[in-house]
Order: sequence, then structure tokens, then C-alpha cells
Amino acid sequence: MDEFEEIKPIAEIIGDAMKMKSISADKLSQLTGVSDRFIALLLEDKHEKLPSAPYVRGYLSRIGNTLNLNGEQLWADYTKQHIVARSGKNDRLARNKFEVKYPGMPVIAGIAVVIIAIIIFVFRAPAFVGTPTLSLENFSDTASTSTLDIKGKIDPKNQLTVNDEVVYPDEQGVFEKQVTLVPGFNTFRFKVKGVLGKEFETTKQVYLATSTKRVEPITNTTTTQ
Repeated sequence: MDEFEEIKPIAEIIGDAMKMKSISADKLSQLTGVSDRFIALLLEDKHEKLPSAPYVRGYLSRIGNTLNLNGEQLWADYTKQHIVARSGKNDRLARNKFEVKYPGMPVIAGIAVVIIAIIIFVFRAPAFVGTPTLSLENFSDTASTSTLDIKGKIDPKNQLTVNDEVVYPDEQGVFEKQVTLVPGFNTFRFKVKGVLGKEFETTKQVYLATSTKRVEPITNTTTTQ
């Protein structure tokens, strides 16, 4: 019992130090980040309403540093005066409520990915959401031979079909397809489908003239002697 009588109560030690520095409970709360409610409980010696040991130890350490008291000695005296509620395995020291919390690396990495995705979308959006385009090279509506080379260019990400047959462009989007014409009008339906489903469609006709040269039938003549 003598040991407990020789130890000055924690509430009195903290209260005297606050008076010497002319610091109120609200001011002490702002300086330490310890809730004013917990400071009031310490000053009123209502230890049974305080949280578990790691929290109280953290409070006393911060209060001691602010009031020029030995925080570890405060904690040692506190444990001698009171039965301390021990912490569970998941308890941690209380954090300063005024402490600036910085996001962890996973959060920063996630934000960076989102920003990069937005930048890419802004610059690439026209190619994805715009109407597909088709450029044909030297396409004539008449032909003199039955063989025709269809050449042109599209966005390499899009899909091209000519009369429902898929035509594959190179990495630059350049394509070429050779077709055979029949006499008269030949119809070609070009359809370009974008990445997001938008389509561009156009129809072209090429006329191959029929031969006007008259072909005389071959007559076999037999001479009888």
C-alpha cells in the first residue's frame, strides 16, 4: 500500500503540468491528437472507461511529450495505480487524429492506372467512337479488262468486307483485292465496321463493256472431184 501512496495520481500530474503551461484540455487535445473525451477521463481518473493498454500508453506518451513529462514514466505509474485492460491481438496504438494520412502504394498505383487510361481514351476516343472511314485508290466506274485490282485504306483496327467477304489490311490499314469482272455492271458493296460496332457502308459499280465484234461462224467446205 505504501508504494501506491508514494505515487502521485496521474490525473494530478497531468493537471499540474497543464496549469504550469496554461494549457486547457481542448488545447492539449489539439496539440496531441488525443480525443478531448479521453483527456477528460484521465483528468477525472475514470480509468475504467478508457480503452485497452496500447491506446492509453500512446495517449500518455503524446501527452508527456507535449507537457515535458516522461511519457514512459507516466505509463509505468499508471500501470501501478490501475488495473490495465490488456489488448487483443489486433489492437494497435491509437493514431493521432490530426495526423495526415497518405495513401498506400496500391492506392497510388490504382490512381495512376486510372489517369493513364483516361489520357489514352481522350486521345484515342475519336478512333473508337467515330464513324469508320474508307479510302479507295484510283477506283474507276469502267473497266476494259475482266480483272480489277481494288486498293484502298482503312483504320487497321476496323473490319472490312467486300460483298460480305472479309478483306484483311496490313498494319497500316492498306488493303488490296483482285476480282474478276463479268460483262455489264459489276456491283461491289464495301462495309467497314468499327471497334465499338459503328459501320460505314458504300456501294460502287464497275461497267465492263461487252464485245461488239461480230464473230463469223466457221464453215467447212468440202470439194468433190
